Amino acid sequence: MAPVRSIALGCGVVAALVGSSVAATRPVVVGCRAEAGKRVALTRSFRFTLRLGPVENMFMPRQVRATHPKHGEVMLRGTMTRAAMLTGGPIRHLEVQICSRQTRAVVTTANPTIVVRDQTVKRTERLPVSVMEGIGEGVADLHYGNNIAMPARHRYVVTVSWRGERARFRLSPHR
Repeated sequence: MAPVRSIALGCGVVAALVGSSVAATRPVVVGCRAEAGKRVALTRSFRFTLRLGPVENMFMPRQVRATHPKHGEVMLRGTMTRAAMLTGGPIRHLEVQICSRQTRAVVTTANPTIVVRDQTVKRTERLPVSVMEGIGEGVADLHYGNNIAMPARHRYVVTVSWRGERARFRLSPHR
């Protein structure tokens, strides 16, 4: 009977050690999932996803805590471009998510450069980058971007650069 207790006690110690080491590591938040309307570009180390959509309601964290909105985005860093400053076409919300290519872990500390080139009128604009996430979605939705005026039927190349790596996306909004 003594050997059985020793084995059981040994297994319990191993389980406790394994459990404590798992609890001590931070969980990896997986992101950059493929969805309708998202474009994906792979670089050596990263997976970039780009989504171009309608303007979103933006809230500061204190506003979310006070008013509990169900839809929109939380501004974590930066500022959104004001609609009055955007001229030349419909205003769109451009967002880029960056994830590790190997683990798909969301990169939360990036400071990317986003450059939008309107090839139709040969105009280039460096987008002021804000950091945000969808309300209720958490870090898995953390992304970088801003609002931008983009006339329909123009052709665009969006270049996202970070840590010496560059992703390019070609866009042609229809509306």
